Amino acid sequence: WDAVLEGLREASEIDEVGHEDPPMEVSLATSLTQICFALLNRHDGDDDEDVGVHINRLSTLAAAGDAKGVLAAFDPTNDSLQADDPHSTDMLQLWAARALFGLLRVAPQAVRAACDAIPSGKAREHLQGIVSSALSFAVITADVQSAQQILASKNWASSGSQARAQVRYAARARQATVTFSQSDLSVDVVLTFPASFPLAPVKIEVPNMVGISETRFRRWVLQLQKQIDVGALATGLSYWFSNLASIVEGLEDCPICYSLVHLTSRTLPRSKCATCKHLFHNECIFKWFRTSTKNTCPLCQSPF
Repeated sequence: WDAVLEGLREASEIDEVGHEDPPMEVSLATSLTQICFALLNRHDGDDDEDVGVHINRLSTLAAAGDAKGVLAAFDPTNDSLQADDPHSTDMLQLWAARALFGLLRVAPQAVRAACDAIPSGKAREHLQGIVSSALSFAVITADVQSAQQILASKNWASSGSQARAQVRYAARARQATVTFSQSDLSVDVVLTFPASFPLAPVKIEVPNMVGISETRFRRWVLQLQKQIDVGALATGLSYWFSNLASIVEGLEDCPICYSLVHLTSRTLPRSKCATCKHLFHNECIFKWFRTSTKNTCPLCQSPF
């Protein structure tokens, strides 16, 4: 199982664009998912909540928001949760949960497809419950930590800029706020993860988007959603902020209001003087024309 997961992980790192996986990778991910489902659906008695002590412990850690404890439990080298009998149902379920955790991170689309294909509604709900209570919190925590490390190491713009990306995660709210900032420009991406993530899609909100056309903005959101859907949260955010950095790269504060982002319209400087090449906010340069009764550049006095 570890060998299959490692192969899938390496393949996902090579293909960061979210292309369709090759048939062999899909087959491996689907087969391992089905094995995990079969083991996690093997429980004693008729009570759907009877999932074994290890799964219950994982659920307890997740409910308490114990990120460190949850991730330690999913570490294959951690033997602290092992039962006396390595072939007991409890132990098999623990290993199945650990493998499913890996699959949910590197091949979530295969897990979703396998879950949707389960003919029994009761069995499907049982597995969705395990993902929600015992696995989702760990997947989100691991993905967010990975994104924090990758985004912190990125150079978003030229060496002279102050562009940076920051990830803040509220575990109990299952919400991550990712902020790109440069000068007085600050753009937040708010990701709200559902209880059954990644079986259910993340909700993406951008409350303070500035200087971007609606068409381009929608395209960026769609691309980010696709990346998250295939288990590439860090990659999706990297593309998002690379796009932002490319737009603000080389921009300077408007010479009239001395700000990069216009206070009321939240736009970027786009009106360029053909002579001195300085950029102004549309609102600022038009106000200058009205108040000065001139149609010249406020800096070089050339016709604008």
